[in-house]
Amino acid sequence: MKKKKELKAFILSTMDDNKVILIRIIVGLIFLSEGIQKFLFPDLLGPGRFEKIGVVAAGLSIQN
Repeated sequence: MKKKKELKAFILSTMDDNKVILIRIIVGLIFLSEGIQKFLFPDLLGPGRFEKIGVVAAGLSIQN
C-alpha cells in the first residue's frame, strides 16, 4: 500500500525545471495552432473531414 502512495506522489509531483516550461509552451502553441486551423478550414480539418469518410451528421456530433 505504501508503494502505491509513493508512486502516486511521484506521478502527481511537479518539477521546478525550466525545460518543462519550455516543452509546455511549445505543446500549447501546437494545440493552439491546430485549433485555429480547425476554425479557419472546417471542411479540411473540422466536421467536413468526417463527412468525407461517411460519418452521419458530423457537424452535429462534433463540437467545434
